[in-house]
Amino acid sequence: MVPGCIARGNDIIHAFNTTRGGNVKNRKPISDAKLLQLWGDRVRERANWKCEYPDCSVNTTQLHPHHFYSRRHAAIRYDIENGICLCPVHHTLGSFSAHQDPDFKDRIIGMGVRSQEWNDNLRLKRNTIVKNNQAFKDAALKKLMGMFEFVDEML
Repeated sequence: MVPGCIARGNDIIHAFNTTRGGNVKNRKPISDAKLLQLWGDRVRERANWKCEYPDCSVNTTQLHPHHFYSRRHAAIRYDIENGICLCPVHHTLGSFSAHQDPDFKDRIIGMGVRSQEWNDNLRLKRNTIVKNNQAFKDAALKKLMGMFEFVDEML
């Protein structure tokens, strides 16, 4: 293992330069793509690696993390509460999929996958104005880091 890195299985997702005390020093800024990968893994993990659409019978190993509200809303871009895990049919392919059905959000709430209170709280967060700068990304990384295996050992 590499000192100071985030790993998913045997894959290193993000690495830091650390000092003896474990403080982060001279670290390379994390990219948006890496943060979204971490976010997606956490959304799948939370869903227990299953499609969250009610009564989904699609047998697949390919699961898609979907932003309930668009990624363009910086305040909730990396918030796992804004994610739902879907199979390909319920994400993009089917007539009731997230990208095809204009009533998808209402359907998810009406079927009890998420509550109206959850939606109201997420909408409030969504309307918060934040700068999607490196400090914001660092805070998102710190929050997501606690949800993954943090490796601090040498190979």
